Amino acid sequence: MKNDDALACTHRRKLVWPAMTFFFVLTAAAGELRDVEFARPDGIALTLDGWIPETTRSQAAVVLVHGGGWEAGDKRTYIGPWFETLAQAGIAWITINYRLSGQAKHPAAVEDIEAAVRWVRVNAKRLRIDASRIALMGESAGAHLAMLAALRGRERVATVVGFYGVYDVPLWVQQRGELPRNIGRYLPDSDPATLRATSPVEYVHAKAPPLLLIHGSADKGVPSAQSERLCQAARAKGVRCELMVIEGAPHGVENWERNDRFQAWKPRVTTWLADTLRVTHASPRRRRISQGSIAPGSSRMSYSSSRNWLSRTTRSIAVPSDGSPDS
Repeated sequence: MKNDDALACTHRRKLVWPAMTFFFVLTAAAGELRDVEFARPDGIALTLDGWIPETTRSQAAVVLVHGGGWEAGDKRTYIGPWFETLAQAGIAWITINYRLSGQAKHPAAVEDIEAAVRWVRVNAKRLRIDASRIALMGESAGAHLAMLAALRGRERVATVVGFYGVYDVPLWVQQRGELPRNIGRYLPDSDPATLRATSPVEYVHAKAPPLLLIHGSADKGVPSAQSERLCQAARAKGVRCELMVIEGAPHGVENWERNDRFQAWKPRVTTWLADTLRVTHASPRRRRISQGSIAPGSSRMSYSSSRNWLSRTTRSIAVPSDGSPDS
C-alpha cells in the first residue's frame, strides 16, 4: 500500500504557458493525448494524458489528480481503475502531473491543478469539451489538492469527486497523533495557522460546486471522519454533498480492485458525473480500454496493452497551447 497522504498551501508562483503545439490523435473510436505539456512553472515541465470520446458535439471532461502523499507518483500511478471506468461510461478524462513536495512547497501543486483546468478551458473548442462542464477528481493527497483548487474558486469547476482525502489538516494531526512526515514536507511550516489555511474545509462557501466523497471504512491512513467533516461543512453552507463509505475498504483505490464488494464506487461515480455534468448522450463508439497490468506491490500502470485505445484510422489535429483562447 502506498504512503498516507497529506497537504498544504501558502506561497504563489507564476505559471508560464508553454509556447508549443501538440497533436491530438483522433479516431473514429476516441482521441488520445499523451505527454502534452500544459504548463512550465519555474522551468518544470508539467504534462498530461487524456482520452476523449469521438462525438460531434461538445462534452464534459474530468481532470484526474493522482495521490502519493504529496511526494510521489505521476499522472499514471495509483488511479489505474479510474481510466477504464470513466471510458466505459463515455466520459472524457485528462490525467495530470503536478509539482511534488521535493520540487516546490504549497500552494504550488494547487496552482498546477488550476493551470490544468485553465488549459482544458483554453483548448476546449478543439478538444470538443464544454468549458462549463469540467470536473475535478482526486485521490488521497490528490483529493486534498483538487478540493483546495476547486474551493479556492480561481478556476471554477462543475463538480469535485474526492477519494479518501485529507480535508481538515488539524483534525488529521489529532487523528494521527502527530504531523505526518509526508504532508510536513509539502507544507511551508507546521504553524497552526498554516494547517488551517491548507484545509479544504476552511474554504467551503455557499457557491461551491457539488461534492461526492468516497472513503473506505477501514482506511487507517486517512480516517473516514475526514470526509464526514467536509460533507457536514458543505451541507451547512447549503452545498450538495454526498458521502459513500465503503465498508471494509482500506486506503487506495487500486487496493479495492482485489475485492468485488469494493467496486460499488464505480457506478456511483459515473452516475454522479453523468448527473452533475449533464452527460446525457449514449456511450460513443470505441474499443474497450485496457488498464494494462499492475505489478504486485506496485501502483505504476503498464501501458503495454493500451494500444487498443486507438483504432487503425487516425488523424491529427494541431492544437496550440500558447494560452490564447479558442476563437
